[in-house]
Amino acid sequence: MKSAKREFLVVCLTYLVLSVIYTFPLILKLGSSIYGYAGDNLGAIRYLWWWKFTFLNHLDIRNSYLEQAPFGFRIDSETGSVFYSWPLKVLTLLFDQLTAYNIVLLLSFPVAALSMYLLTRFVLTNFLNDDSRNKVIIFWISLWSGFVFSFSPYHFWKAYNHLDLALIWPFPLAVLFLLKSLKEAKVSAISTRTVLLCSVFTAVTVLTNFYYGFFLLLSFVLVYSFFFIVYRPKFKTVFISAILNFLVTLLLVIPFIAPTVLDAYVNKGAGESAARVANYDRPLLDVVSLSARPWDYLIPSQDNPLLGNISKIFYKWIRDQGGDFKVISGPVHERTIFLGYVSILLVILGVVLLILKKEFREKYGKFLTTLLLIILLLVLISMPPYIFLKGKFTVYLPSYLLYKLAPMFRTYSRLGIFVLMFVIIYSSIILNYLSRNLSRIKLASYFLLLTSFSALEFANVPPSKVVDLKEPQAFDYIGKQPGSFSFIVYPKEFNVAELLAFQPKFQKGFLNFHSQSPYYKLWDYLSNFHDPKVPRLLSSLGVKYVAFQKKLVFAEPNPVDDLWYTRALRDPIGGLPPGFVLERDYVDSAVYSVNADPIGFIVIADGKTDVFPKSPYTLKEDVFRIYLADVKNVPSVDLMMKIIGTDGKEVPFTSVSGENVSIQHEGVTIKFGLNREMGFIDITGVKKGTVISSIDVEAINKL
Repeated sequence: MKSAKREFLVVCLTYLVLSVIYTFPLILKLGSSIYGYAGDNLGAIRYLWWWKFTFLNHLDIRNSYLEQAPFGFRIDSETGSVFYSWPLKVLTLLFDQLTAYNIVLLLSFPVAALSMYLLTRFVLTNFLNDDSRNKVIIFWISLWSGFVFSFSPYHFWKAYNHLDLALIWPFPLAVLFLLKSLKEAKVSAISTRTVLLCSVFTAVTVLTNFYYGFFLLLSFVLVYSFFFIVYRPKFKTVFISAILNFLVTLLLVIPFIAPTVLDAYVNKGAGESAARVANYDRPLLDVVSLSARPWDYLIPSQDNPLLGNISKIFYKWIRDQGGDFKVISGPVHERTIFLGYVSILLVILGVVLLILKKEFREKYGKFLTTLLLIILLLVLISMPPYIFLKGKFTVYLPSYLLYKLAPMFRTYSRLGIFVLMFVIIYSSIILNYLSRNLSRIKLASYFLLLTSFSALEFANVPPSKVVDLKEPQAFDYIGKQPGSFSFIVYPKEFNVAELLAFQPKFQKGFLNFHSQSPYYKLWDYLSNFHDPKVPRLLSSLGVKYVAFQKKLVFAEPNPVDDLWYTRALRDPIGGLPPGFVLERDYVDSAVYSVNADPIGFIVIADGKTDVFPKSPYTLKEDVFRIYLADVKNVPSVDLMMKIIGTDGKEVPFTSVSGENVSIQHEGVTIKFGLNREMGFIDITGVKKGTVISSIDVEAINKL
């Protein structure tokens, strides 16, 4: 018992030390840096801060009023991935959002390695028809397998940007207890404890990431099917075990995923963002572009310091061989599913041994054949939904049928980590066979050399992937100004994710729009900051400061952001129109205050119409101009409008004209239809100096 505990402790410490080394110096900068590249990870970190802020202040977390201020942003409801979100929330309460995120990310490596170690150790101990099982050999092989699984290119690339996808530790444990239940089924015994543990880890997988839950279900179907075919256990026993596993898992996950299921299939995303609604029914072309290609399993990661440039050359050469999707792999963070040449060669060697050596076939044939069939089927499922043969024939592959059954899943290349898991198990059996006659010294040397080869082909450093989150000086200045207000950052291509990352520091509202937001159309009015009307429109929207980002916040190329180089101004700011006043000019950025007179601005969105400015203002021109913006996805909109003075009465006028509008007016009421997304109304006859209290607008039927 003491020996087993000591071994377990050595394994845990080994993987923990390796995790610190590979991610160094993250351990020293948990509260000030990120691991990987700027992207979705920054939004996830900001969400943790916003969750803590709203939780402690008893606010509605979904009402993110500091985003796209003054319009705000409605955050989608959580999906039920509680084994991803709960640890992060607990740690955020204890520390801060960045430290919490980095702790979970750092621990994802040793925990995933340990789970794969335990799976391999179980297989080598229980599934080999070999009387000469050697505990020392099993230890070294299992240690290697955990390393290859956790420190694989797939895991690194998910850790760079998507923490939930980096949590790959639960499903090896689910597979472990599935195999244990199948072994017990061979002797007609169903262990309630084993089935329960299998169900628990299956539920944890589902409640960590729905993709992994879906792919684990597919893997279970293959494991049950092929084990039944090859081993011929009693059907009743296997069937009851499978049903119990499914029912217990369902019972465990339903309380957490039921709201998401109802939202997807019953409510059809009502009350959620357009992006969330789109997630429920992905287009088939997404599956085409985000599925794996055969060579993705064979080409090393492009950030490997030794092989990365060769990988880029290979991908370019393959891409040049044709013009259709067959030769176009997905983006680098999805296509990187390299299995490792060590593992690939061991699989090939295993196939050769199965064919040529009867003794080997008798000992390992059934289990290796089962694993090989599972691997081949998973690889096939990860392929595109169809292929064209000579432009005349269409061959449909399994992912096409799966898409029809579950259209919310589009990235089948993520099956690569499941393929790697089964490949490692297969390779471990071959290593066990090759190592059976080695002395302790030779065995240690052998596995040190083997692990060194695996480490070289999977290496992702140098350079370090730790990036300091250094707040732009303009943001720091704006954050120190008193009061509640919003600001805008130019250029319009500035990454909103970077604004979100620094918002916990400056804690002011920003106007910049999410790319999928309907309000993004307002950039048609606001993007040209040399236009004299821009400072007036910004003033109407309540924007107090403008930040011009002159240098990239993250200067290095970003493989998860194709537009990384556009995130700062490419030309000097130049002369600005009246209404912009320079406050600070830094090396990396500049701050201008907005001191322009406001101007009328009506923004028509789904379910509401916003009129700006929100406070009374004085008309200083002979013509009262009101700008119009329709951010709904409809061809036209019709409204009725009245101008209200400070006395609460309608303000009279003489005539109305405009651009992209059809206008009628009766007395003090203006009826107009906006025929395009942008337009304006010019109202004459309102006296200069009139104080406009508000503009009353309501939607009416089409004119």
